[in-house]
Amino acid sequence: MFGLLAFFFKLFFSTFFSIIYTYFIIENDENNLVVILLCILGASIASIINYIPDANKALSVGISIFILIYFSNKLFNNQNFNEKILFTFPCILGVMIGLGLIFQALILLFFLYVVKKKLNYFHTTPIIHDKSLDEDKEIID
Repeated sequence: MFGLLAFFFKLFFSTFFSIIYTYFIIENDENNLVVILLCILGASIASIINYIPDANKALSVGISIFILIYFSNKLFNNQNFNEKILFTFPCILGVMIGLGLIFQALILLFFLYVVKKKLNYFHTTPIIHDKSLDEDKEIID
């Protein structure tokens, strides 16, 4: 009974974190449902693997992470490389939540938000061409 309750909490947290991820990081509405479902799939697979008594649990978790990343990469095949990278992180967040690493998943979500905002700042900042640099270059030549 306790395992079932823990599974429901993991599904709740994976849904909640994936909604936060789609709202703050992805910011386009066309792939929100797919991202949420990938995070839930990752959490459920990792939670099921976590309950299997096995000596090689790390190998099973590694294979599940690889399969989820491959699946998300094939699912978002028409996107550019930066968006493909953004769409692989919900799988990783789901696996982390499924393994019980909820606080670490929250920290990863925060760092992804900071990195995304900083990269958007770098891409939207206009490049100012300084004429004094050209004058210095002419003086040196």
